[in-house]
Amino acid sequence: MSHKSNQQVRTQTRWHPAIIAAIIIGGITLFAYAVHLFQQGLLPQSTEQVAANKFDPSLEVIVSTIAAKFICACGDCGNLSLDVCTCPDAAKEREMIRRYLRAGQLPEQVIVTINELFGGLKPEFNIE
Repeated sequence: MSHKSNQQVRTQTRWHPAIIAAIIIGGITLFAYAVHLFQQGLLPQSTEQVAANKFDPSLEVIVSTIAAKFICACGDCGNLSLDVCTCPDAAKEREMIRRYLRAGQLPEQVIVTINELFGGLKPEFNIE
């Protein structure tokens, strides 16, 4: 019968540093991806959130009217109006407009808020 020393047993159960590094990097990557999905609003939503996000044509008219007063703030879209721009930043701004309206803000308040956060209000709609 062969007896292994404690040193041999410890050596066999130790993980290689490359495996440990891969696990740490993988964990950090998964965490960062989850944060990204959360920021993009792509994580699964509760049924209450899904119901709140249902399409409301009258709300969309107001969102579009407000968005038309702004130029996309991303800087890569030229002077595209926020209501027609298809970049992710424009979509986020329109969603923010939707949220403020659903929260009960008046369109005039939403315009001021979006302008304070992102700028881009077209000169013909300047608020002073």
